[in-house]
Amino acid sequence: MTPPWPLTEEILRGLIAEDESRNVEFKQSGYDLAVSEQKGEFVKDILALANVTEREKNSYLLLGVEDRRHGGRILGIAEPLDADRLTQIIVSYTSPSIEMRVAHVTLDGKTVGIVGVLWTETHPYYALRDIGSTLSSSFVYTRRGATVGRLSLQELEYLIRAKGTRTGSMVAQDPLQCGFVDGGHWAGPTGPVLRIVNVADTIVNEIHLVFDVVSKVDASIFYRATIFTGIALEPEASREVELDLRTLSMMKDGKQVTTDSSIGRWLDVTARIRYRDRFGFLREIQSATFLSNW
Repeated sequence: MTPPWPLTEEILRGLIAEDESRNVEFKQSGYDLAVSEQKGEFVKDILALANVTEREKNSYLLLGVEDRRHGGRILGIAEPLDADRLTQIIVSYTSPSIEMRVAHVTLDGKTVGIVGVLWTETHPYYALRDIGSTLSSSFVYTRRGATVGRLSLQELEYLIRAKGTRTGSMVAQDPLQCGFVDGGHWAGPTGPVLRIVNVADTIVNEIHLVFDVVSKVDASIFYRATIFTGIALEPEASREVELDLRTLSMMKDGKQVTTDSSIGRWLDVTARIRYRDRFGFLREIQSATFLSNW
């Protein structure tokens, strides 16, 4: 049975007595989040703990506690944990959303910081960005015994297949909506404007936007503009993006084509937005417009 949250003093003492394990990690003190390497360590530790959670087994990061090798003492932390800041860091550097809780319990007159990592259907989790040499988006972290390790490709494939089985029957509504502000026209001073809106109640991470521009005169004349990669949108946030048609470098058969009056008079423009949904799967939405007489 999953322990209640927040942890009681009795349960916390029991976890400390059992020492570090696959689902429990001790830290003698907190993290200095102003130092990039320590911030990376925090994100990696949470990712590793999140990836070993189970339906009936949460994971815990206990701050202000020594492991048994160093004496097993309760040291306490000097400053309480800033739950909002810790949550924002995890939201910014990980995907899908990790269910994380922060609490404090006083033991023997000293404050122990507790970060609880709870099971969700979106498991497994990975890093969105690198932080120095500490955190890498190229690896998926886990815990092996009491140490942080990396998932092998076979282990990761198993977890992804298990997620597909869990979430395959779920109907997911696109959290992002997009559309051209004024279809058929420039809208902006240099070209068409696309508006992207996050209509979900959670942040959407790893958003990528490209514009595909095709000449209506000759469909083999093509241009692709990458606008941004890897951005995030907060709930209810929106962003408007303008395609600068003055910088078009239309290509045909791998060679640049001069944008004369006939080629550039009629264009199909398609916005392609890729993002990672709350289950960790890549999704794509599109919006198209036709431009004439520009």
